[in-house]
Amino acid sequence: MRAVKLSAKVLLYPYLFLLAVTAAAAGDNFRINAGTVALDNSSSLDVGGSLGIGAGGALSASGTGGVTISVSGSWEGTGVFSAGDSDVIFYGTGVSTISGNNTFYDVGCTQAGKELHFAGGSTQTVGGTATLTGAEGSFIKLRSASGTQKWYIRFPGGVQGAAYVDVKDASASENPIICSTSLDSGNNNEYWVFKDTTPPAAITVLSASSYSASGEVLLSWTSPGDDVWSGELGTPVDKAQFRIQYETYTAVAWSTGTYDISIDTYAVVPYDSISAVTKLVQETFYYFRIWARDGEASGNWSGLSGGATAWCRIRPGDITDLSSAAEDDGSVTLSWTAPGDDGTSGQIAGGRYRIRWSTVSGTDFNVGTWEDYDDKYSLEFSTDIVPQDTHSFSVTGLHGGKQYYFRVWTRDEDAGANSPGNWSGISSGSTVTVTEVISISVSTDSYNFGGISINSSTTTLTSVDVLNSGNVTQNYSMLIDTITLSDSTSSLWRSTDTSVGHDRFILYGVFHGAQAAPANFDYPNDIIGTVSAACSDTVFSDDDGGGAKQAGSGVPKGETRNLWFRLDMPESITKGGEEKISIRIDSAKE
Repeated sequence: MRAVKLSAKVLLYPYLFLLAVTAAAAGDNFRINAGTVALDNSSSLDVGGSLGIGAGGALSASGTGGVTISVSGSWEGTGVFSAGDSDVIFYGTGVSTISGNNTFYDVGCTQAGKELHFAGGSTQTVGGTATLTGAEGSFIKLRSASGTQKWYIRFPGGVQGAAYVDVKDASASENPIICSTSLDSGNNNEYWVFKDTTPPAAITVLSASSYSASGEVLLSWTSPGDDVWSGELGTPVDKAQFRIQYETYTAVAWSTGTYDISIDTYAVVPYDSISAVTKLVQETFYYFRIWARDGEASGNWSGLSGGATAWCRIRPGDITDLSSAAEDDGSVTLSWTAPGDDGTSGQIAGGRYRIRWSTVSGTDFNVGTWEDYDDKYSLEFSTDIVPQDTHSFSVTGLHGGKQYYFRVWTRDEDAGANSPGNWSGISSGSTVTVTEVISISVSTDSYNFGGISINSSTTTLTSVDVLNSGNVTQNYSMLIDTITLSDSTSSLWRSTDTSVGHDRFILYGVFHGAQAAPANFDYPNDIIGTVSAACSDTVFSDDDGGGAKQAGSGVPKGETRNLWFRLDMPESITKGGEEKISIRIDSAKE
């Protein structure tokens, strides 16, 4: 029963008006244009219409014992409202519009079908509890009073709950408000969390693999969605969760309540690849299962995942002292201290080393293709390993003058449960510049033309193969070094580069991929004289005869050139005999 009833449209002048009553009511509107109205001693104010606090007015609800303010209509908060620990309740079936930036303590509405409209751009603060509860089929509507302009509400007092509400154009902050059996009508931020009842799908793709020296297992899986396989899992303020359980035996009561690992997450897209690492007891076989939850507010757990198993292996330790030294022959010798089967202990029978090198600074040695022998290459070889022994390996066939970067890995045995073996992590790096080697080798040191008539011409039937046996690209040059008789005594023969004559001959040379005919030897580019001449694309080279052109210049390491000769005999000779013409082939770095 109300003790006092306040008449409608009361005008309060600038003085303190104290309502020290147990209950007060205003059947229509209640407005404070000036002065302060103070509610004290567990007072209550019931406004059957709208409550207005004008720019010059103030309403104080900071009385002892708590104050209740009930409003059926709108709330205008232009002036000062001191909430204390009061409770503001909106009731009635009409639309209530809240304007101004107000700070409430407790505020609520339990009137099914009620509409609360908030001035666009306004900010309401709830320091205590917000109670918003409609009914099934008759939601409380929370809307902007300014079209689709956002309205704002702060919850510094903690996480809030709501049920049977229909929300639009709202931006909450500081703490989320969990809305059960409610409707998200759009343009709301992530602090409005709408609880659903559809769980994520059970994870079907789960794998487990051991990968570290300290007994860690890498778990990988394909994530479901918020609702089966659709919708992102979790938000920054309502995080989703994965729970992982593992055991060392098969008779397991798998349950989200007996999990071993939990991972909070958000914004996870369906079909994303997720991974996690867990450290377990080493040298043990493990069984794994996983569940997904769509958010703390909804709390819907997926079904049990498919299973994964892993032998929790221990890999060899990483090599930390890799060194490299360039040798005079152009090779590089690598040296390191061997790790063990488990970290740095235990012998390895049937282990393996992997060595990779690159000429590219900053190379990621763990990815990419490693089959380019010139610039990036990987090789493996089997070995038995005793921990702390010094191991070495010689790498040959490298490019002289280039800088190389090296890394090494170790693998333990691949037998039994340890199959396919455990690779160590990447070693420390070592860098070295390869010594340049300039060298050639020839397939034969002599060619016998046999008996030849004077004033005739002949060509070689087989080539002399010249191999670049160095490690840099090379250019060749040629000359006639000596002309003697077969017993190395003096000869009367002389080389000429013009025309044959008495005891005068012409010797040609040409690099060519096929047998060279006399027409393949060009005058004067292919004449070999007693003065060294450098090979080039046109000197000692010919592209006649089926496109098998070769050149003695720009010869890459490891490549062979086929050298052919033509001998034009003297027109006449002083005496017959077996002559020996020595050819010298020189090489130099390109």
